[in-house]
Amino acid sequence: MWRLRKGNRPKVYFIEPNPNWCAAVLRANGTEFIAKRISDGEVSVNTYLGESTEADLVHIIA
Repeated sequence: MWRLRKGNRPKVYFIEPNPNWCAAVLRANGTEFIAKRISDGEVSVNTYLGESTEADLVHIIA
C-alpha cells in the first residue's frame, strides 16, 4: 500500500514508503494509473488523484 500526497507541481505526488521501482502501474479508487519516480519520495502520475490517496501496486514496469 502506497500513500500519495499532492506535491507542489501539477501531477507530482509525494509517495510513502519510498519506492524501489522507476515506473509502475498503481490502482487508487478503482482507477489504474502510471507512476514514474522522479526523485526520492516523489512520483509523476498521468492523472489527477486529488489531495491525497492510498494506492495498491498492480505491476512494476521498470
